[in-house]
Amino acid sequence: MLKPVRDRRERHRLRLLKPRTEHIRKRLMTVAFASKCEGGACLYADRIIIGTNGSISEACKIWHRNLTNNRAIALATATSDFDAAQTLAERILDGVASTNFNTIEEIRNYVEGHLLTWSEPYHSGELALESFFLMATAVAGAVHLHFLQPRHTIVPVPHARVIGIGEPVAKPIVDGLLPENVFVSPQVTLLRLAYAAKRAKEQAVGRGGSNAILITSSGTTRAISEIELKFAEEVSDMVSGTLDSIGQFLMALEPPEQIETLATQWQGFLAATAKLLTDHVKFTGLD
Repeated sequence: MLKPVRDRRERHRLRLLKPRTEHIRKRLMTVAFASKCEGGACLYADRIIIGTNGSISEACKIWHRNLTNNRAIALATATSDFDAAQTLAERILDGVASTNFNTIEEIRNYVEGHLLTWSEPYHSGELALESFFLMATAVAGAVHLHFLQPRHTIVPVPHARVIGIGEPVAKPIVDGLLPENVFVSPQVTLLRLAYAAKRAKEQAVGRGGSNAILITSSGTTRAISEIELKFAEEVSDMVSGTLDSIGQFLMALEPPEQIETLATQWQGFLAATAKLLTDHVKFTGLD
């Protein structure tokens, strides 16, 4: 039966009167990444938490479990409701940990059922659909990535995925730096994700640290130091500035002889920059 018109008008009026903090929470909803790499996959997420009163804090938004029989599972979220996202993530991980699933199909079916069960108490208009998850699972000697969203969305990720408010900024960067079917080392993958994360934070998220984890095909998880991730993100500013300068050089329409001279100078500068990154960007958690 249709609701009375006055009830619909009242709900519309209440939506208009929502405090500005609700707008802040949506605008600052955060960003997370997943990418396959050599020997496994990386999950990467910023740490911003927006409280119901508009307060801003930080917390880890990646959860993981090392399971028996060379299995492991990890979840990262980009969400406007951290408490709800954490509750769902921990229930999924605890549930998978209490079973002995040996195939990705069994795990996927369980997670899909759990998404529906968790969503059941909510009415359609009340369920916070701004909670997105990336799931990495190591089972039977392989790593699988999935995109999750309540109520029942669970979609395989073939290579890499970006979620959250920072996706429009970060996705073109990830597509360019981590192209499909090209698997680089975990260290290189993390550095490129750090570059994409920093660009997303500058234009969409705005601040805060990051967390990352490597999940290997052998069923182990390795957390990456927040300090090392922060350094990688800050170093990426130098890369961004270099790329801007190269673009200016390429489109300067200089005379041919000047182009040759500048190109020689750029060659040395690029080699020095690449060496600096190689020498100083270390993710010791991978050792």
